[in-house]
Amino acid sequence: MSDFRSVLELMAGAAVAAVLTMGSVVYIGRVLGPAEYADFAAASAIIFLAGLAMSPWIPAIARVAAGVPSPAAAHELRRGLLRKTFAAGTVAIVVAAALAWPVARWLHVRSAATVLLACVATISYVFVSIDRAFLQGLFQFRAYNTNVVIESIARAVITVIVMRFHATAAAAMLVWSLSMIVAQISCARSFDRSIPSIGADDAAWSQLSGMLRPLAILMIAIAVFQNTDLIAVKRWLPASSAGAYGAATALVRGFGVVFSPLYVLAGPILTRRYSSRGDVFKPTLAFAAGYVGLCAIPFAIILTAPRFLVTALYGAQFSAAAPILAPLAGATVITFAALMLAQSLITVGDYRFVKVHASFAVVQMIGLAIVHGSVSDVLRVLYAAQCAAAVVVIAFFAAARSRV
Repeated sequence: MSDFRSVLELMAGAAVAAVLTMGSVVYIGRVLGPAEYADFAAASAIIFLAGLAMSPWIPAIARVAAGVPSPAAAHELRRGLLRKTFAAGTVAIVVAAALAWPVARWLHVRSAATVLLACVATISYVFVSIDRAFLQGLFQFRAYNTNVVIESIARAVITVIVMRFHATAAAAMLVWSLSMIVAQISCARSFDRSIPSIGADDAAWSQLSGMLRPLAILMIAIAVFQNTDLIAVKRWLPASSAGAYGAATALVRGFGVVFSPLYVLAGPILTRRYSSRGDVFKPTLAFAAGYVGLCAIPFAIILTAPRFLVTALYGAQFSAAAPILAPLAGATVITFAALMLAQSLITVGDYRFVKVHASFAVVQMIGLAIVHGSVSDVLRVLYAAQCAAAVVVIAFFAAARSRV
């Protein structure tokens, strides 16, 4: 019952956050218009690409935190990770400052500040994600949920204030950076600072390091699947097409919001179940089926009224996004459903699927570099690569389950 209650709370929090965040994105699109919004969408893709690529820490931390012997050990691990991340983040900011102009020029983004602020938002995201991962692993789902909502409220409020005075893609990226900083300050307050330092837990660090490499490969692949199509459209197609594609992508990211609360619960719950020698495959199927079921209604709306949805939210100037919505939504649901099934393989330590799965991310990048003459070409490459990757996960899942 407590797990069910946690699901309901996380779903409610995710719904509130999704509405506020989507409202912010739509407001930005209406204010900027298709061409300037294309710059914002491309910078947002950098955030999601880099964020997902670095996100293997999140499930790994949550799983390790769920298995540490005491809260003190978890807090010590958190302190160590934040120190290491601060050092790496400082270097990353310097590199981002050096690369912002050439990346902006390559993507046809008019201001290098837009790219630089996207990098700042990404680094801020990493910090807040580490703290959220510990909240997940320590089963403090209510504190996690509250922080997600606080971030979305801060983003909505700052969006309205900033965009009224300076309506540019760079200003929109500043909003993302500031909202992440607010979230980090709020999240840090969830931890009890009175817990004393107990020294490094070598076993926890070893377990975390062991999980990191395969999870890094997996999440980099997901990052490629979810973002390189938008980057390709921005690089090779007209600004109007990129703006429409960016609007469709922003709406479709709502399916990721549906995925998030289930994903948050899956890691710690499956880890504890496996530790007690319980079956992890049946609950994983339930999580995957639950995700697909929750996506059914919004997907039906997209199928039946895409033009109404786009024009009601973004305005008639983004109507070209309507025919893109359903194909993008389908690819997103397929990829996330496969990622949910992969949680059981991660839990039992069967990482053999990871490299095969990731190879299709490489296929997608190569395909997009060769075939990018139209949005239809981009979508065909997307489906070929992501459906093949999903089949790989399903095959390894079925084989692992049959051995139990």
